[in-house]
Amino acid sequence: MQTAVDDWLEKKGVYLEEPQMSLKIFAAKVGIPYKTLKPYVCQDVSKRKQVGSGVGGSGKSLVNEDTSQFMSDVLRRRDRANDGKDRTYTGRVKSHVSNSSYMHLACPCM
Repeated sequence: MQTAVDDWLEKKGVYLEEPQMSLKIFAAKVGIPYKTLKPYVCQDVSKRKQVGSGVGGSGKSLVNEDTSQFMSDVLRRRDRANDGKDRTYTGRVKSHVSNSSYMHLACPCM
């Protein structure tokens, strides 16, 4: 998204592919819906949205790096063992990790 916004505002990159590039054509070329891109490249700078300032754009992870690594390790080990775990199991792992129940995850009796 940031690259697309920069290309449009600075008239470079994909923008230069056609002589009279409209925002709709540009949005299609970069693969971003027109209505999504439009507020980020608004001509009025005071009304222009900043990339990353919207919902979910805080840049903060919902789980810390250690928890993420732990979940990844548990799921990878279960997958290697071919224990028949599916998406439901992944959801249970996420639920248990959010409850800080690490011992229950390590138990092979799940």
